[in-house]
Amino acid sequence: MGAASPETDTPSAGLIPDFSRVQPLFMLVLGAELLAIVLVLAAAPLQGFDWARLGLWSLFVQWCALTSALGVWAARAWLVRQPPALALGALFLLALSVTGAVTLGSIALMSGGQFGEPWFGHLLSNLLICALVVGAVLRYLYLGDRLRRQQQAVLAARLDALQARIRPHFLFNSMNSIAALIVTDPERAETAVEDLSALFRASLKAGAALVPLDEELDLCERYLRIEAARLGDRLQVEWDVDPATRGAALPLLSLQPLIENAVYHGIQPRLGGGCVRLATRLEGELVQVVVDNPAAPGHAPVVGHGMAVDNIRARLRTCFGERAQLKLEDRGDRHLSLLSFPLTPPANPVAPWTTTYAIAAQNRSAQS
Repeated sequence: MGAASPETDTPSAGLIPDFSRVQPLFMLVLGAELLAIVLVLAAAPLQGFDWARLGLWSLFVQWCALTSALGVWAARAWLVRQPPALALGALFLLALSVTGAVTLGSIALMSGGQFGEPWFGHLLSNLLICALVVGAVLRYLYLGDRLRRQQQAVLAARLDALQARIRPHFLFNSMNSIAALIVTDPERAETAVEDLSALFRASLKAGAALVPLDEELDLCERYLRIEAARLGDRLQVEWDVDPATRGAALPLLSLQPLIENAVYHGIQPRLGGGCVRLATRLEGELVQVVVDNPAAPGHAPVVGHGMAVDNIRARLRTCFGERAQLKLEDRGDRHLSLLSFPLTPPANPVAPWTTTYAIAAQNRSAQS
């Protein structure tokens, strides 16, 4: 039974602003000040702009806004777990309650505790303004959350389609390797089947749009064991993995096709074989991965890996946008695949990588 998705456990996470972050808080303060300016302009023409009135309205509106933000921050853990209708209703009632309390407090303060003026009219007017403004903001939050969910559904479907295109190609080549071993070395063929089974258990994991780099490297090691059983000493492998990159997240099956290309187009055609090198480095906020293999004999044009490379580029672009790149370079007798992607995963990945990472850690613990 898989772990529950955070999107399921927190159905209103996209609706409730996180006022512990600077940007939402700044936007709230800015919006409140703009509202105060509008209220002053509505009460008097521009020629007779009353700066004192603006100061009072600013104090009142900012007090209401910041007190409401404090309430949202305190109750956010509860709000995000509620259905959208209940969460929005709670926000609406919170804003009205704070506005009513601040209105009554300001009237009492300015009148010395005497409610002789038509205080009920002021209260009703402020509550009506609050209801209109907050209602419009909540409607905006609701529509924005709906749009975000639709976009994530489209991206998830696209990732599934792209990843499905890799699996048959990967299975076909792996089965060829195992078939070559069945007659010559049945025991190694059995081990290769176990590795292939482990590879597909990982690759078919539900919802794994992003996986830790460690897990992707494990897939590469299993694949190379399958190929080593077929190629023997002709296949040499060197690893140079920067520990700082091991926790990075990238799309599932991003490195294995590059390793596969290196073996099939750089090692297999050469009578003496060669060495495949995989290195990772952290350059600022970008993780750099280099797969280095001998160039094809006679620098013959490489046929058959274009689909896999285009597939990886498309999935990287879907998950990271233009910040992720995959380049191929020929450097004399060596061929390099250069992959780079952000160390920090996107704020709203298609499938939360932290959940995938937790599942992967549990699987490794169970296997050990």
